[in-house]
Amino acid sequence: MRFYLDHELYWEIDQSPDYPMVTLLQINDGDGGWIGDLDRSIPYPKEYLVDYFRVYKREGMPQELTPIAGKEGNLAQYAISGVGNDITWGDLYNAESHICYINDGDPNTALISKPGESLPHYIYLDWMEPQVFDSVVLTTRAGLKQGPTAWDIDVSEDGLADWHKVAASGHVDWRNDKEDLEMCEVTFDQVEQVRALRLVIREFNGNKEEGTYQIQDLAVFLNSKS
Repeated sequence: MRFYLDHELYWEIDQSPDYPMVTLLQINDGDGGWIGDLDRSIPYPKEYLVDYFRVYKREGMPQELTPIAGKEGNLAQYAISGVGNDITWGDLYNAESHICYINDGDPNTALISKPGESLPHYIYLDWMEPQVFDSVVLTTRAGLKQGPTAWDIDVSEDGLADWHKVAASGHVDWRNDKEDLEMCEVTFDQVEQVRALRLVIREFNGNKEEGTYQIQDLAVFLNSKS
């Protein structure tokens, strides 16, 4: 792995991670480090501006995405998870709880919410190209203990503005408190030209002050071909 700034190599490390990788762009606002002490005269809020970020995939490399059991055409697998979110989701340094796992099709990975964050919570999927769909499937584990129980589904044509609700889950009664997986599918009138979807979590099982919930997977489908 090589790290460049303005085409100048700053750091190189010989490492082969044995877990799924995710890119996290952030700025740590603290004294010391590469830039020295903070300039206390610069007021908040501050901006972190990135002109562009490039990711390359060698020809023939698989995406290694797993379809949801028994169903093809999961549009969420082609989305970017978490765009527009702030840094309140789970433990960003815990590979078992990152937001990028909500659309990987793997029920063994999960988003784990951060304790103590006031509701509602917003979870985003963003696409490069407009999508058409009419169904969203949420998968959780041990839902009676740690499953979301009420959420809205909002969509936007650009992911920045004009969000509007297309469906709501109502109150979801999960059936088990063991390690079994459960799914809840919410269907609605077909939406088109959608570049972004957000799940608005309004309720969940567990302690509301310090408890957490898990989302093993979030899938998006077009069931109707009309």
